[in-house]
Amino acid sequence: MKVVVGILAGGVGKRVGADVPKQFLKVSGVPILIRSIRKFLKFPVVVSMKSEWVDYARKILKEYNLDGVELVEGGETRQISSYNATKFFKEFSPDAIIIHDAARCMVSEELISNLVLEMESRWNNVDGIVPYVPVTDSLIELGNGVRYLKREKIGRVQTPQIFKFEKLLDAHRHFFEIGEHNFTDEGSMVVKIDGKIFAILGEISNIKISTLLDIQIAENLVVDEK
Repeated sequence: MKVVVGILAGGVGKRVGADVPKQFLKVSGVPILIRSIRKFLKFPVVVSMKSEWVDYARKILKEYNLDGVELVEGGETRQISSYNATKFFKEFSPDAIIIHDAARCMVSEELISNLVLEMESRWNNVDGIVPYVPVTDSLIELGNGVRYLKREKIGRVQTPQIFKFEKLLDAHRHFFEIGEHNFTDEGSMVVKIDGKIFAILGEISNIKISTLLDIQIAENLVVDEK
C-alpha cells in the first residue's frame, strides 16, 4: 500500500502567546514541527502552512536535515490547508493518505503503524481509520437544562487519521465546491459523504499542544530526540 502524509501546520498559536506559531516552539530543545515530521519519515511528507512562514520553515527543515520535506501553502481554515496538502499528492497516485496535526508531536510510531496495518486489513470495508481515546469525565449536553450523555459511547478523536486517498480527495472537492470549509477533522468529512470510518484506540500521551501548559506536559513526556 502506497501511503503519503500531509502534516497541517497552519495554526498561529494565539493561546500560547508566542512571537512565532506554536509549531515552531521547542519541546526539549526540538521544534514541535520537527518532532512531528520525524515520526513519518518512512513516507513522503508534505507540510501545509501559512505562506508567510514558509521561508522560516525551510530554514528549520534544513537545520535538522529535513530539507527534502515538501511545503505547500495552507488556507484560511484547517480544512482548506488539508485540501491543499491532499491535492499536492494527486500525481503520486497513492493508495492512502495520512493527515496529522503538527501540534500533536507526541504521537508514537506504534500508533502510526497500527493505523496503516488496520487500513490494509480493512481495505475492502472501510474508507478511513481514526484513533480515539475514551472519555473519563461525566458529560452533559447543554440546552434547555442539561442532558447527561453515556460516556462509554463517546471518544475524543485524535490525529493521525488515514484514508483511501481518492475518497478523501472526493470529500475535499465536494465541500470546497459547496463552500463548506469549517470541518475540524477529515473523518467527519468522509462520514458526511457516506464514507465508512473505523476507530482504533489512540494514545492519551498524543496530546495536541495548544497552551503553555501543554508544552510543559510534553516536556515531561518526551524521550530525548535532539
